[in-house]
Amino acid sequence: MPGSRTTIEALVVAYNSVDDIEDCLRSLLDSAPQDSDIDFSVAVLENGSPRSCAEVVRTKFPEVRLLEIERNRLFGGGMNLLVDTSRADYVLIMNPDTVTPKDICTPLLEALREDPAAIVAGPKLVYPDGTLQQSVTRFPGVDFEIGLLLQNTRLGSLVRPVWDPRKAVARVRQDLTGITGTTVVESLWATVWLMKRADALAYGPFNPAFPMYDEDLDFCLRARKDGRHALYVPAVEVVHIGGASSTSEQKRQMMRRARRTLHRHHSNRVAALAYEAVDSGLERLRQLKARRAG
Repeated sequence: MPGSRTTIEALVVAYNSVDDIEDCLRSLLDSAPQDSDIDFSVAVLENGSPRSCAEVVRTKFPEVRLLEIERNRLFGGGMNLLVDTSRADYVLIMNPDTVTPKDICTPLLEALREDPAAIVAGPKLVYPDGTLQQSVTRFPGVDFEIGLLLQNTRLGSLVRPVWDPRKAVARVRQDLTGITGTTVVESLWATVWLMKRADALAYGPFNPAFPMYDEDLDFCLRARKDGRHALYVPAVEVVHIGGASSTSEQKRQMMRRARRTLHRHHSNRVAALAYEAVDSGLERLRQLKARRAG
């Protein structure tokens, strides 16, 4: 419709994010699109945190739409709630431990509009020191999973003359250093995604089987089956701190469960069983080693 304005709402699921949320929201609002045809807003879900950020949002960012729930729905469930309650044309999925130095909505929106088959567009992610994050990946086959499990183990060293776990890992982790233009990719982290809200609703956006971790891989794989794809837009840069709301052991166990679920959903039965067998065996060895060390 001529003269109609595009609405974009940034959606942030916050859990124990009181130390990050202020920088995240301030940077989002300070870098809001200046295009007169774009209406930009922000919404935060306080996801039942022991250390709630709701008071920070209410007092310092009254213009932000705030939802509070008592029970933690984890990332996938929390983001689905935000998408359901949004009324924007586009949603900008954001992690709370991100900082946007300048407008990211306009270039990501342009990338989506130029490619009708694209379902999500995401930026280059960097650590606070500027180091590039490995935010793009090909679908991890079982050879990658076994390589990842073995690459830093004694068993991995023993099998290296016959099969090198490091090469299996490198084939999946796409080298981003030489990519300068917008590129179609198999999957990218849902740390920052721009997408049409209608597309988000059509795909969930996130499968309840993946409440935390690998929800982005599952989403991209489901979309690819319908001829859709993700776009990596390295001209857009976002700082991502990473790992702020999970302890290392908690995160590791949740990632293990998610990866098993991913292969049950998207790999053949033999491959999924092979991964589970190797994962279980190495986990038992890790626990045995930890008990001996203790």
